[in-house]
Amino acid sequence: MYFKNVFKDTYDFPNALNTYPHLTLLKFMQFENYEGAIINKLIQLACYVSPFQVILNGFRFFERVFYIDVATGSAILDIVYNQRSSLLPLLRAGKNRYHFTRNAHVTIARGLLQLQCLEISRSWKIPSYQAAFIASQMLLLKRTTAYSPYKQVNTIRFIGNKSYPKQGDLF
Repeated sequence: MYFKNVFKDTYDFPNALNTYPHLTLLKFMQFENYEGAIINKLIQLACYVSPFQVILNGFRFFERVFYIDVATGSAILDIVYNQRSSLLPLLRAGKNRYHFTRNAHVTIARGLLQLQCLEISRSWKIPSYQAAFIASQMLLLKRTTAYSPYKQVNTIRFIGNKSYPKQGDLF
């Protein structure tokens, strides 16, 4: 939140405070009646995930998003992609779309103008930032429209007491 506040004050960009710092792993739109099934599937998946260390390392851009890079991103993305096939049936209702992230990051600000990106890239190139923390849970958030605030749906702890199930072959 410190960087989001500095960003808001320095660049007069209040949108930086619209969200709390977080790692988005999966974004999707879904009918509300699927919520319970999605929560149950995420609880099942959390049984296979042990708490893990997240290492943050420096500032970066992609498109018009300014973010803190996650150096341990591949470990996080492996968790998501290993269980992707078990989540897909719950994410395919109607014409709704889903997106599994390919770049683990903590967003500081999004929707920047090109001129803002140039100014920010010059002034934030020199400062370096490194930090680490243990991720011990995931949080499921939802919102009703694209610009409404997020609401917490469920907090799911990583238990890590089982191994991943594997599909067996009979023939």
